[in-house]
Amino acid sequence: MPLRRYVARNRAAPLPCKGLPLQVHITAQCTFAKEHLWDVAKALFRDDREAVETWALARCDGLEQGRLDGLLATLRAPADCEAAGKCADYIERNRMRYTEFRARGLMVGSGVVEAGCKTVVGARLKQSGMRWTVAGANAVIALRCCVLSGRYEDYWAQRAETPEISK
Repeated sequence: MPLRRYVARNRAAPLPCKGLPLQVHITAQCTFAKEHLWDVAKALFRDDREAVETWALARCDGLEQGRLDGLLATLRAPADCEAAGKCADYIERNRMRYTEFRARGLMVGSGVVEAGCKTVVGARLKQSGMRWTVAGANAVIALRCCVLSGRYEDYWAQRAETPEISK
């Protein structure tokens, strides 16, 4: 099954990575959903900053607490607000079950991934005077990930066992 279709059907399901004993969990990011809720608040209350803030904070709290039925009903109520409909569709489409995700130990934000990229990629590839081809950068990143995850020896053992890779 193509990756795009797998992700569309299984947003919070484990995604097996070929050849590695690890799983990646796909979860929709909480930050984007909250941005959509603030956009709805601004569309509903326009110039009333206090009402915008009160409404948006209450809806963001509902999202965090997993009260999706009430949140979706609130978003579907104003039929004349296109932003509310889009936000409800986004939340339904991306299965925003944050309480369930957190209970399973999954991250719902991008901070951990961004910090990992900074550590893995930035620390190695962005040193003074370095220039990389895409192929060279990908090779160095792959090796660095193996080293940092404690899989360096496993990588070389697997490479030696797989004839089409070692060419």
